[in-house]
Amino acid sequence: LNVRDFLMGVDIDESFDLWDDGKSEVSDIECVVLLDISGSMYYMLDSAYDAMWSIKRALDSINASTTVLTFGDYSRVLYSPSSRAGIRRKHSMDGAGSTYPVDGLRYAQGLLESSSRAIKLLITITDGAWGDADTADALIASMRYYGVLTSVVHILDEWMQQRVDNSEVYGDIKLQ
Repeated sequence: LNVRDFLMGVDIDESFDLWDDGKSEVSDIECVVLLDISGSMYYMLDSAYDAMWSIKRALDSINASTTVLTFGDYSRVLYSPSSRAGIRRKHSMDGAGSTYPVDGLRYAQGLLESSSRAIKLLITITDGAWGDADTADALIASMRYYGVLTSVVHILDEWMQQRVDNSEVYGDIKLQ
């Protein structure tokens, strides 16, 4: 199902892409995964690394170009586009420090803008709020404006999950 076509109101019968071995643009993907390794992620790092590894490995299997960046006090490359996700996931460090994604977002923006790939993705794996949110939000908005598809994998610890379940978080929004 081509979700974008469906959401744009295309008839459901016309919203399916057909697989064609010669149609490589559906897997012509440039992806950057931003992985939050800040102190607040300490108890959730295994879940975050598992999510990252699953995404990286799936994209590697279709020969997408996938870069994984970590962020906390600073950003660094965990997987370059040329490195493949092996049987074991890389786990670079323990959760510590602040949550500053701006350097990673700037790096991602440059990489995505310079890519000639047809589909550009930015996936962020985090537990929530970060430092310099205005700059981070502006960078993400700019990337969206230029056609980058963005997504957030929200990792919650047990305490926060209980608050979400009890509607203590997110105002009047009841998450199901």
